[in-house]
Amino acid sequence: MRTISLDQSVAMIPDGASLMIGGFMAVGTPERVIDEIVRQNKRGLTVIANDTAAPGKGIGKLIGAKLLRKAIPMPTLNTTATAWEVNLKTSVELYTIWEETGVLKQLEGIDQNLFDVIADIMDEKREDWKDWQAAQDE
Repeated sequence: MRTISLDQSVAMIPDGASLMIGGFMAVGTPERVIDEIVRQNKRGLTVIANDTAAPGKGIGKLIGAKLLRKAIPMPTLNTTATAWEVNLKTSVELYTIWEETGVLKQLEGIDQNLFDVIADIMDEKREDWKDWQAAQDE
């Protein structure tokens, strides 16, 4: 059996890959693998995990290095600061898809009240996203 090094293993992960990462709030998370992903600057990753830990810990390191396109944590843990940043972008993307594909127009014809609620939420999320982006530029 041939063994390869950590850096060789991570080198096989392409930009844009989807990764499932174990652990709970960084306990049990493969920190050396995450550190190597950061070192090799793998970009546009989607991470499926129990949670996104905290800034500077576990998956939070990937978020801090701006390597993630999307994080898919358990819904019950979406209140952590790191998950919120990634999920905000994802929600804006989802709303835009609904808008561009005509789903919202159909909803407006079916249930005006629900459409109004979703439109208000979309506006708030887009503003939050702009504010978050501006804060990152500072």
